[in-house]
Formats: sequence, structure tokens, C-alpha cells
Amino acid sequence: MRLKILVPAVALLLLIGGVGVSAAPNSNNGIPKQLAELQTTVSNLVIEVKDLLTLKDEVKSLKDELAVANTTISEQQTEIDSMKQLNEKLLSKFTQNERGDLYFEDKLIVKKDIEAPEAISNLRVVNATPSKVKITFDPSISTDIANYRIELGHVMDGEITTHDIGTNTEYVFTGLNLSNPDPNYYVKVIAIDGHDNASDSTDEYFEVIPHIPPVLANAHVQWGTYKSGVELWIGDIKYADSFDVYVDGELLTTFQGNEGYYFLDNVPRNTKYVIKLVAKNKYGTSEKDFNISL
Repeated sequence: MRLKILVPAVALLLLIGGVGVSAAPNSNNGIPKQLAELQTTVSNLVIEVKDLLTLKDEVKSLKDELAVANTTISEQQTEIDSMKQLNEKLLSKFTQNERGDLYFEDKLIVKKDIEAPEAISNLRVVNATPSKVKITFDPSISTDIANYRIELGHVMDGEITTHDIGTNTEYVFTGLNLSNPDPNYYVKVIAIDGHDNASDSTDEYFEVIPHIPPVLANAHVQWGTYKSGVELWIGDIKYADSFDVYVDGELLTTFQGNEGYYFLDNVPRNTKYVIKLVAKNKYGTSEKDFNISL
């Protein structure tokens, strides 16, 4: 709006400035001086108008660039929307059944592996102590085995520890404290493939002798009488390296191991006897008395 007003005014002032500018400098009415000031003002206005015209051109250029950018953004958004629609259309063609197989337009493209691998074989406990147990085994014949999981436990009390050992076929459990008076333990191994399918477990049972003296809680002495003498059967002595047998305080014999058999000749009948068992190992000695009547 300012430009529309300025242009006619500038033209008029230039016209006025061109007429009578040469009036006598000593004129008393002061018109030449006013015209000079007016001419300066007009010149400044002309410069300002030129600047405004230049700015107008720059604004127009920016508007044109913005219009182009908006057009480009609109085209890109259209392309994005089109790609989204295509992606949704493609995804809708994929299906999966309960088993986990993947289909594309009813065509099987990925079959889920859910078959369990074969179990390992020849599991062996090659060394067992209260603090350490070593096992070895032959690997599964299945391919794609990713890991073997091994479990050590007590037959009555259950799991003690479990480890994943990768594809190794031997392992040593260390830092144990297997001190249960019942020496029966187990180890089991399962094979796991790359799809997390697990084989049946392979189990091995073994005994661990704890670091304690012999246990006579379940020891027994059985006997049978004959005309020629008496038979003694002694057994269920736990953890003994050897044991002595006393009859009425006198040493009868010594057995190596944890069971024994002995035949006594010329034993008087209708008599009561006290049989004492003294079991030994490197951790100590245990005793127990048995009363028998012949």
C-alpha cells in the first residue's frame, strides 16, 4: 500500500524539482532551499523504494521456493502412504499355523523345527568325591546341537546344581560338599539344538563316599545254626574300608570292605553272645553291638 502512494508522489516531486530549481539564490521567498530539501527527501525515498522492490523480488523468490518445497513434501508423503499400503498388503499375505510354520499366500516358506534331537549316549561318572565329580559322554548324533545341559542331584533330595556346557562332552563339577549320609547321587544330560528343542535326558546314578567315619545304622548280623557250627552274615556297613568282628570281647576276624561271611565251629548252644562290629576308614571308627542267642 505504501508503494502505491509513494510512486505518484515521487513522480510529482521530481517534476516540481525539475521546475524552478534554478531560481536566484538570493530570492527572499526561500523556495530554492525548500526545493533542495525536497529533492533530497525524494532521492532518499527513491532509494527506499528501490530497496523495497528488491525485497519484494526476494520475497517472491522465497514464496516460489516454498511452493516447490511444499509440492515435494506432498509428493513424498504420497509415496510414503503408498509404501505403507504396499507393506500392509504384503504383510497380510503372511500367515502362521499353530505349529509355527510360516506361509506366504498359502506357500510354505519357513518350516518350524520342533523335532527333538537325539539323546547323548555312554554317560559315565569317571571320578566322584564329595568335592568334585567328573563326567564324560558321547555326543548326540543329531546335527545343530547348540548346548548340553547337565544336572547333578541327590536321589532323595533332588537337584543340587545345573550347568550349560556348550558342545563340550565332559565336565567337572567342583566346589561341591556332597556330605549326605545317603551316598546315592545322579547326573543327567540333555542335548539342546539351535531351535531350543531338547532331547530326552540321559541319567547315570553313582555313589559318593562322604568324608565321615563308617555308618552302622543299618548294619546287620544274621546267623544260621547247624550241627557242625554257626554261620554269620554281616553287611550294610557304609563307607568302611575294613571292620573287625568281636565275640564276647575277643577278636574273631577282620574283613576288608563293608561285608563279610564267617563260619564258627564247635559253638556251644543255648548260649547268648555279644557280637561287636568295629568299622574303620581314614575318617574314623564306628562301633555297634548285636546280641544273639544260639
